[in-house]
Amino acid sequence: MQRLGDNSDLAKTYNMRESLTDNDETSYENVHQTKKEFEVYYNLWTTIDKYRSSEKSWRHDDFEKLDPAELEETVDNSFRTLGKAITLFRTKGITNL
Repeated sequence: MQRLGDNSDLAKTYNMRESLTDNDETSYENVHQTKKEFEVYYNLWTTIDKYRSSEKSWRHDDFEKLDPAELEETVDNSFRTLGKAITLFRTKGITNL
């Protein structure tokens, strides 16, 4: 994801430099679109990874050592990310998950 973000930033830099030299700006829409589309998948994968690693702690660590704020934040962020992913899958017609 970092590389896509870097490429998106470079595209903006190139466009800025092209405008400073009175050249026509090159369209890097495909870079921005790829980043936007991949971001949902990246967030889904990282959320699942964080949830799975946190779940082990929630189930097996001492109850008094759990951080309730972190637990609540992880669960809330997971549901939010899953909701966005489900919405994307539905709009793309991906229903057999």
